[in-house]
Amino acid sequence: MLRNFFASIVWRNSGRKAFQSIYKEALRSKTYLKYIEKVHGRDSFCYNMLSKNQYEEFIAQIKSLENTKDKVALDIGCGPGLMAQALQEKYFKRVIGLDFCEKIFIDQSDKLVLVESNIEMMRLEKESFDFIYCIDSFYHLRNPKKALNKILNSLKKDGLFVLFYSFTGESKMAPMLKSWGVEGKVDIVDFTDDDLSFWKSSKQALNKFEQDFYNEACQRVFKAKKLECDKFLKYHENGDIHRKMLVLKRL
Repeated sequence: MLRNFFASIVWRNSGRKAFQSIYKEALRSKTYLKYIEKVHGRDSFCYNMLSKNQYEEFIAQIKSLENTKDKVALDIGCGPGLMAQALQEKYFKRVIGLDFCEKIFIDQSDKLVLVESNIEMMRLEKESFDFIYCIDSFYHLRNPKKALNKILNSLKKDGLFVLFYSFTGESKMAPMLKSWGVEGKVDIVDFTDDDLSFWKSSKQALNKFEQDFYNEACQRVFKAKKLECDKFLKYHENGDIHRKMLVLKRL
């Protein structure tokens, strides 16, 4: 527990500054947008590990809600807020985003609110959200059980929590949720094979665009993505990585 506590402090200080620096570089890079289109299959900014197939399944979960334009969503780990903005404009009445990277937040409005905080610190009203999502940010939490209980408490009846996560070793998510006393319908979708294809595509795109990144003086983005890509391909090579989407519906 102490190791997790001090690791989170390190992240909030040195890790956050490094992440903000890379994000700012990515936001101004035209080459990174080409990379996104090639690897993620999208024409708008993102900085996550969602493949085209995973993103389509994520959107399908949103569309499973009725009358989404009357719904309010929460983005846990929103980065600059561009994905939250795109989802609000197309699907939701309002989106609230949480992240520790306030310096890179985009302009806000009454329909898009970005808060420098995390789910463990943020006070959330009971049954205030219809849809909550977290894409590869749950790892940074010191107390995921507490966070999950807070998420469920803030979900309305029939509301959805969608979590994308990668892990090494054996998955114990379902029994863990049961041991935590989590109530609701839980579905877990396996994207491991799709994840391998995603990282292979990422490697090809990085090789293709490497010189373009350097010509833009955006080599930090290139190096960060390459390091990330090499790490996950190594995990796949060893058969020791899994990619999942968890969907929890509050009953």
